[in-house]
Amino acid sequence: MWRRRDVLRSVGVASVAATPLLAGCLDEGLSGVMGTNTLSWVPSPETLGTIEQFNLLLMTPTALKRSNAVAPDVQNGFAASIARAVDVLGMSFTDLSGVYRIGHFAAVLEHTSTAERAAEKLRAAGFQATGEYDGYSLYVSPDESTHVAVSDEAILFGPGVVDGAGIVETVIDAKDGDRSRYRAVDDTFADLMKVLGDGDIIVGQTGGGRVPLTNVQATGAAWRFNEQLAKVTFGFVFPPGSNVPTDEIDRLATAGPLSEYDGVDVGHRGRVGVVTATISTLTQDTLTPLPALERAVRTTPAVRFEVTDGPDKRAATIVHAGGDAIPGTRLYLCGEGFRTDESLDQDEPGRWAGETSGSMGAVAPGDTVTVALEAGATVELTYHPVCERAGRTLATFEV
Repeated sequence: MWRRRDVLRSVGVASVAATPLLAGCLDEGLSGVMGTNTLSWVPSPETLGTIEQFNLLLMTPTALKRSNAVAPDVQNGFAASIARAVDVLGMSFTDLSGVYRIGHFAAVLEHTSTAERAAEKLRAAGFQATGEYDGYSLYVSPDESTHVAVSDEAILFGPGVVDGAGIVETVIDAKDGDRSRYRAVDDTFADLMKVLGDGDIIVGQTGGGRVPLTNVQATGAAWRFNEQLAKVTFGFVFPPGSNVPTDEIDRLATAGPLSEYDGVDVGHRGRVGVVTATISTLTQDTLTPLPALERAVRTTPAVRFEVTDGPDKRAATIVHAGGDAIPGTRLYLCGEGFRTDESLDQDEPGRWAGETSGSMGAVAPGDTVTVALEAGATVELTYHPVCERAGRTLATFEV
């Protein structure tokens, strides 16, 4: 199939890679109910105690359901990312009008039900009411690992923290304008989202890692659908004042991971390189063709742990050696070979019992836990996203 770029070249027209994109990136007639106002849910990373990178995923479940261009594995994957939440609430994925994954630590579910019905389901699942906050009813899970805020507008899920429902309160404050929002304090994020515009799926990641382009400061994509077609805008933000390397982006689109798409067009808006394209069937692979976008869609923190064995391999000290801060109530140690020793931080499987120096009780770089173990023990560090059924293994150590 001829791509738009190939047709232009065949008739001697200059490459669109040298042309600024000044008009809207996406065609009329497609869906895309999420606009810039939806970003009001998104607080600045600093207010949430995160570092290095901030991932964002927004989606419209009803749009995914009604488009034949969306493969079942895409909808199933997104549904799995909030499966525990909808189980507790007695809802289905497509009962939700909007879903916002804010980093790896919080989720906002816009719904068409009532706050009272959601509250009844939470109480039936053992959640306890803890009070009210700015029009939201607050609940905590039986093990205090999850906080929930409920209103007729939305249901917010966040990790339990040592000083109350801090993360869900922060998200509510951002929506109300009482906390700084990401787009207001970070020009890179704001420029990316301005180019992406609205969409049925919006994915964004700040930080230049895992992108096959030099000097990228943020990467994102916005998808919009009609019944038979998926159209995407990819955005790559470069440093202020730099020239956008459209030739590099062009190669990425023609011979790299974006080469599977049709109707490809390459250009830039200011410091943001832009690729627009279409595809007849959106699959998991074509949804996230770049590692940075794949990481943003997943709810796994970008983090590194290291371990030091103690004397006679009767203990091990695990240290957060870099990356994202992780809510301490969602980080667990499991495995075989634990031994009883109450003088150490932890002597049995369970929630991280070591240091939590980060904001709102998060495990931050430099924090450690010393674990009592038998020689030959195996320990797994697992992270449990607030809305998912299963945990994610972050590291495995053998002593």
